[in-house]
Amino acid sequence: MRRFILTILFIFIISNVSAQDYIHLCVGYDKEFGVPFTNGSAYNWQIKGDNNIAIITSGNGTNDIKIDLNSFGVFQLFVEEINIYGCIGYDSVFVKIHDLPTPVIFANGPTTFCDGGSVSLEVDSIYENMIWNNYLSTNSQQLNVDSTASYFVTVTDEYGCTNNSNSIFVSLNNIILPDFSYDGFCVKNPINFFNNSTTSDGDFISTLWSVDSTNFLFGDTIDFTFSEAGLHTISLNVSTNNNCQDSITKVININENPIADFTYSPITVSNLEPVVTFFTTSINPYMVKWFVNDSIFSYDINSSYSLNNPGISTIMLLVEDSNRCIDSITKQIITYYDFILYMPTSFSPNNDGINDSFGPKGLRMDHYKAYEFEIFNRWGDIVFKTFDVNVNWNGDGVQDGIYNWTINIVDELGKLRIKSGEVTLFR
Repeated sequence: MRRFILTILFIFIISNVSAQDYIHLCVGYDKEFGVPFTNGSAYNWQIKGDNNIAIITSGNGTNDIKIDLNSFGVFQLFVEEINIYGCIGYDSVFVKIHDLPTPVIFANGPTTFCDGGSVSLEVDSIYENMIWNNYLSTNSQQLNVDSTASYFVTVTDEYGCTNNSNSIFVSLNNIILPDFSYDGFCVKNPINFFNNSTTSDGDFISTLWSVDSTNFLFGDTIDFTFSEAGLHTISLNVSTNNNCQDSITKVININENPIADFTYSPITVSNLEPVVTFFTTSINPYMVKWFVNDSIFSYDINSSYSLNNPGISTIMLLVEDSNRCIDSITKQIITYYDFILYMPTSFSPNNDGINDSFGPKGLRMDHYKAYEFEIFNRWGDIVFKTFDVNVNWNGDGVQDGIYNWTINIVDELGKLRIKSGEVTLFR
């Protein structure tokens, strides 16, 4: 009996297939079967078994046929050859059609990932051969991907049947660019830190600051005061509502503050000599500001100011160095009060423009809290009286002679001062 052979893909031939051997094929393909050609022979092909499994689509009567493999199962392919002499030969082969593999891939977690992360994809079973798209990875049941794309795997089973898995789209959630700034460099002064981070998608829901890995603060903007100068490590960790996070660390240099100090001259100040000169003794001051009672009066390194008002004045010097670090010092200076009052002993109200009126002369009289000036004649009668320091007696209505005067003053410090004397009026 003649041997039966099978041709795969028209040109690849499996030879020496004996009766009762199984040929394993895959559903959904067209396959060619054939036997060696003999001139003048006729060939009759038959499928024995379930006719729905496979159908002869072309070539019946010749030595080569084509069969559609419709569904999985087993059938027997039978061929009868009648040569030119009427001799008949038979042969057959069993064909087992296998269903295509049905690989399923799944993600071990979310299918979105953060910048610097990845998504783990896995095949549900192990196959003879597995090839992931977009990658050269083969025969790997699990794959970590870190690019936005659709992913699937092509598998081949033990029978040579090939199929693609389902597709999973993996995407990058968002890109975070962490950054921060700050507005100071000086020890023992509050420094503000500002979150300048940006994100391509989503909103920041958490900002965690770390100062020297020992102080932890939350907030988009924080302030911190360093107790020691030198290098300090600042870290910022930001998180978004997409569960992504990133961080940045900077090392900043915190500078010592300048030391503010000053001297002044004279040491004793009074309203008779109220001008005081101030001298900066700070080392290498970049900028100075002088204040008296919280009001700035000079930006000069050395400066002068007139402390006219008796009492205590608060002088503050604020110094800034080239690093914009500041220091200040405050000193209190007493301006002593000198009560000065002069009364003439005579006057001549003759309208010649010289000594035409009589009254006191002194310093800071407009600062008196109370004032009373009276003139009496020899019998004790009041001939003149005023409460106004700017009003003098001009002698109207009286004769030349000697008159008594009295002044009651409450000075600007609240002290009562009583003065009295005589004055001669002559015309």
